[in-house]
Amino acid sequence: LSLTTYWLGDEMFDSARALKLAQAQLKLRGHNPEGGRIIFAAPYSDDPAEAVKAIGRFTSDVEKFADWRPRLAGS
Repeated sequence: LSLTTYWLGDEMFDSARALKLAQAQLKLRGHNPEGGRIIFAAPYSDDPAEAVKAIGRFTSDVEKFADWRPRLAGS
């Protein structure tokens, strides 16, 4: 099972369409922040709810995106 999410600047989006709309609005204002796609995946045997729980545990334990992204960007 996989879950895809997108980021643009410091914002997260659950659909590529929402990301593209936000990106277009920012470009019209002269901004072009970095962005990308993040894919979370987890295996399961019989019940996909197992994978959903595993992804939920992982994402709840991960440091907030807005906190670690500036460190990686060198800010």
